Amino acid sequence: MTISPNNGNSSEHQLQPDILPLLSMLLALEGLIATMYKEVIQFSPQIPKEKAEAESRQTKAEREEKACNRLIAIILEYAKSQGVNPYNLPYLKQKSYDQLCEYIHKNWPELISQI
Repeated sequence: MTISPNNGNSSEHQLQPDILPLLSMLLALEGLIATMYKEVIQFSPQIPKEKAEAESRQTKAEREEKACNRLIAIILEYAKSQGVNPYNLPYLKQKSYDQLCEYIHKNWPELISQI
């Protein structure tokens, strides 16, 4: 930036023309920052909504896991009471709740009342 006095006797300084591109660049940057700020404010309400949805999905997954574990315990307990070796059963932990219900309907219909 070049600054030169207006006249030899004055203490005032005058901006030279080479600062004009810098000023226009600063104004453009200010406009860009303002635009970004507006976008952030616009998306701010979505953040709590997305967080609530994620918590809801997590809660649903935890409930399904508990329900699956309950069904697996029922199946294993009944299989033991029937003299079936639990190691001869398919791997139940990989099954979803619906798949476990289907397995019970197919293989252990007497347990349907416990579902």
